[in-house]
Parts: sequence; structure tokens; C-alpha cells
Amino acid sequence: MMIRFRYIAIALICLTWLPHCGWGQLNKAYFFYKGEEYMAKGQYNMAMPYLNTLIGIDSTIAEGWLMRGVAKYNLGDVHGALADLSRSSAVNPLLSQAHNYKAIVLNRLNQHGRALAEALSAIDLKPNSPEFRHTLGVTYLYLGEYEKAQEAFSRIIRFDKTIAEAWLNRGTARQLASDTLGALDDYNRAIGLNPFSAYAYMRRGALRLDQRELDLALADLDRAVELDSVYKEPLMARAITRYERNEPHLALADLNQLLRLEPSYPLGLYNRALILNQLGQWQEAILDLNRLSALNPENVLIYYNRANMLLDHGRAREALDDYTTAINIFPDFANAYLNRALAKHRLGDRKGAQADHIAGQQLLQRYSADGSKAGPMALLDSARLSRLISLESDFNAAMRLGLKANRFRVAAAFLPMARLAVIGALSNAMAVEADEASVGAIDSGLPKEIRIGLRMQEGPEVPMTVSQVDSLLPKNHSLRPLLRGLALADEGKLAEANLAIERALAAYPDNLWIRLTAIALRVDMARFVESFGAGGVELGRPAPSGGGQPTMTAYKDAVAELQQLQEQNPHHAHIMYNLGNMHVLLNDYAGAIRWYDRALDIQPKLASALYNRGLARLLSGSQRDGCRDLSLAGELGVGAAYEALQRFCDV
Repeated sequence: MMIRFRYIAIALICLTWLPHCGWGQLNKAYFFYKGEEYMAKGQYNMAMPYLNTLIGIDSTIAEGWLMRGVAKYNLGDVHGALADLSRSSAVNPLLSQAHNYKAIVLNRLNQHGRALAEALSAIDLKPNSPEFRHTLGVTYLYLGEYEKAQEAFSRIIRFDKTIAEAWLNRGTARQLASDTLGALDDYNRAIGLNPFSAYAYMRRGALRLDQRELDLALADLDRAVELDSVYKEPLMARAITRYERNEPHLALADLNQLLRLEPSYPLGLYNRALILNQLGQWQEAILDLNRLSALNPENVLIYYNRANMLLDHGRAREALDDYTTAINIFPDFANAYLNRALAKHRLGDRKGAQADHIAGQQLLQRYSADGSKAGPMALLDSARLSRLISLESDFNAAMRLGLKANRFRVAAAFLPMARLAVIGALSNAMAVEADEASVGAIDSGLPKEIRIGLRMQEGPEVPMTVSQVDSLLPKNHSLRPLLRGLALADEGKLAEANLAIERALAAYPDNLWIRLTAIALRVDMARFVESFGAGGVELGRPAPSGGGQPTMTAYKDAVAELQQLQEQNPHHAHIMYNLGNMHVLLNDYAGAIRWYDRALDIQPKLASALYNRGLARLLSGSQRDGCRDLSLAGELGVGAAYEALQRFCDV
């Protein structure tokens, strides 16, 4: 159960700055109000720069730390949120909201004992706050203390009997305590207070589904969908209900509607794949699982079910690969061994089939003996593997099995090497300073519609096309090869781009950034060739010895060239950053971290280096340091950092 922060404006608290303010204090007020403006709109990324500046001007403003903590939480940086909220309460222990939000974050981190202490501190400061009582009640739910949770929500009801959410929450507490009649009564009261609450109907419908009152459940879920047609939980619950009523086509219709709203919703794709397969549409089912494997590559259930479908339809070789992936993700998956034995048998590998069958039987006996089919392991029980899953937490439990047994698959998330890009004048890509990037002399010869920038991460800009470059620059313009090469690279035409950049380098042999770009594009080309199996290393696997493969040779040549540049330019952070990226490609994460360290010594706010160092630290087993780097990178504007924090650091 996760509470999402509902930001409450705190501007009035800070008006105490203004009566005696000078210019510096007016600046504080400006950054505070701009940050709060974006917070109120839910634009947390936009709020971050203002809050960073506010904290930089005056680190004693508790509300600044509070708001940035709330922003980080809503961006998925749970650990960073806790650090900022802790600073807020340290600066002002009487700021009750900081304690309340800390409790919410600690619950998310499964530190429920600490969360309880913070929730009680918030209530000590503001005893009659329904919001704080709600946090306390949820904390007791996490702790399994359902009677205390009921009392917390009952206190809210005694304060104000018209708060429908309190009845709903108490109903949840009663349901978890197996008091289904009491839960139903509370849900009825909540609906009576707010007959337009889709969530209330959804909760009552889910309770009736649990009680196998399928007709009543369907009526409630119909009403929930009618009230809020873009609310995915009632659609999922109604699909499960219809499936249980033996109405798979109607269940499929609900999942189709859900996936039109959120095409990449993992649980929706998974359940739809199972229904499609049961309806005989196994090829469409496999397409859903293919999409899902790209979204959730650590989830063992995806590969197992896809393997079963392939095996059932005579594609034993492909099934074998998926069973092997499932076993690699979770080595104790008994059913995967048993079914892989069938695939091997059909392929004529009788010895391998026998070994897998023995391994699967031994694992089943071990589970039976020690009762370890509890928690996530229950999902891998053969009786449940082909049934729909109703809760995201259950679906994600299978992914957590893989994350515990294997290293994170984060290599593909690294930001690319720093290189030049041709961009429009309104682009958000990072601008290259002339004295640093050595492009000032040539950039001045460009039309005003074109700007040369430094790209180290994907931005919202639309890159300039080759045709646009050609229309703006005459054929004899000295920069035409450079700009055409950059545009070709953005269009994915790497071979042509490399040729054009090499011509630009011949024209400007002393330009450091053109040389760095040429190196980066050669590496991109090597990786492209590698992706088609033409040799080289696979990210996340040990680098082969010998260096005879084409891709390995290209990587080592790039490292040698970058090291030569670094010796000539010992204080250039971006060369060191690119060297760090090369060591990532060589699967030398310790070496990568050393180069990122050196880059950050020179340029401490080089956000891409912080982000990539965070991933490298995760791959090296340093989760705490890695997540801290990702949090700092997010503060500095790397949007991908928050996705990485949610995927690799959220517990």
C-alpha cells in the first residue's frame, strides 16, 4: 500500500521572511514561490531548479528542504526524498509536515517502525490533523496492527463523520482483519457520503469479488467504470470478475480498454496474453509477452509463459531459450526445469532432459519439505502459473525474485558518450561553451537557425534533419560535412555519418570536440554491428580475452585514442566521462567509476557522469552509493535518473 504525496501549500509559513527583507531575502521569496507554483501544478521537475537555488542561497529554510523532498518522492527518488525531509526536520523539528512526509517515505522503504515514530511526532505537533491520522492508520496497516489502524481512522471519523476517505480506510483495515461485514458496512457508508467515488465502488467490488459474490462485484465495478472510465484498477478488477464468471471475451474487452488508456501497463499486457492464449490467439499473446519482456526484463513469469506457448505450438527451440532465461533469472524455478526437460526431449537431447527433470523434481521436494511456497514463491506454484494475476504487487513479486538472484540489467540505461549535435536554436540540449569545447571559431560561421550543442542525454528537442542542413548551408560551406554527419547520426545512418564526420575532422584536425564526436560515432557503429551478432561483447557479461573480435578491437582503439587526448588535455572532464563510458562497454565497472570520479573532481555538477557512475556502482554492488548518485543526477536535471531510481532503487 503506497501513499502518494498530496502537496499542501506552505507559503503562509514563510511569509515571516518578508517584513524585514532585503534583496537577498526577496530572491529567496522568488525562488520559494516559483518552486511552490510548480509543485502545486504537479510539475516537480520544473520545481527542482528553483528549490535547488533556494537551498543554495539559504540552507536554513526548512520549507525548502521539505518541498524538494516532496518533489523527489513524486519523481520516484525515495532515498533522496528521505534525505531532504530529514534535513527539513533537523532545521526545524517543529515542522509537522516534514515528520508526516517522512513517515510516508519510510513506509515506502519498508521501515515501518521508524515511520510510526515520525507519524506520532507529527500528531504530537498537530493532534487533530486528519491527514496525519491517515498516515498513522496506514502505518499501522503496514505493521499488521489492524485494530490500531481502525482506531486511527475511527478518530478521524469522530472528528468529522463526513470524511468518506476515513470510512474507506477503516473498511480496508477491517477487511484485512477478516471482518468482512464491518468492511462492507464502512464501504457502504463511504458510498453513501460520496456516491460518485469510483474508488469506493471499486473497493466494495473487490471485496465482493474476494467473497465470490460475482454478480454483486460486477455491478459495483460497472458503476466504478461508469464514474471514471480512465481509472485502470476497476477495469482490471472487472476483467478478473468476468474471467471468473467464465466470460473471457468480455474480460478481454476490459483489458483492451485498459491498454488503450495505458499501452505499456505490464499487468494488463500479462493478463491479456493469458486470455488470448486460452482463446486460441496464441500468436497475439506472444506479441504481448514480447512487449512485456522489453518493459520488465527481470520478470520470470513472462519468459515462462511465453516458453509454454511456444512449446505447445511446436517451437521447442525458442521455448528452450525462454525456459533457460527463466531459470537464469530464478535458479530455483522447479516448473521451468520440468518444462525445459520436455523441450529438450523434443529436440532429441535425452541426457539434458533427464538432468532437468531430476533438478525440477528435487526442487519440488525441497519446497514441499521446507514449506517455502510462501510469498512470491507461491506465484511459481504450477496451479497458479496459468491464471490471471489481480494485483500489481503479486506480479512485481516475480520480478523481485529475479533481482535477488541476478545482477541488475542496467547496462542499457547508461547515457551515451558526449558528442556534438546539430540542433535548432530553441533546443534544450546542453550548449557548448566556446572556450571549453573549441567550437567557437567555427560556430560563428553558422546561420542563426543552427546551433552546435553538446548532447549527453536525450532531450525533448527535434534534431535537425539532413534536408534542413542542406537547405541552410551551401555545398561549399566548410561546416557542411560536420553538420550533415551530425544530422545523419540522429537519423540512424551511422555509416554515412562516420564518413561525413571523418571529412569534417580532416578539415578541422585540431578541433577537440569534432575528434571526440568522431570517436563516439565509431563506437556507436561498433555497437550497431555488435547488435547483429558480428562479434564483440555483450553488455553485462565478462569481456572475452584476446581482443581479436572486431567490436573489442574498436573499443580498445577508442580507449587508446581517448587516453591520448586526456594526456594532452588533462583537465577536460568530458574526455574522462567518455573514458568512463568506454570502460562500461568493456564491462570494467571499477575502471568506469574511476574515470567518472576524475571527471567529477573537475566538474562536480557534470550530471551525466553522476548518473552513469550511479549505474556503474549499482552493477558493482554498491547500491547505496549508486542510488545517491542517481538522486543527485536527478536534482541536476537528468530525467532518466528518476526512472532508474524507481526501477533499481525502489524497495
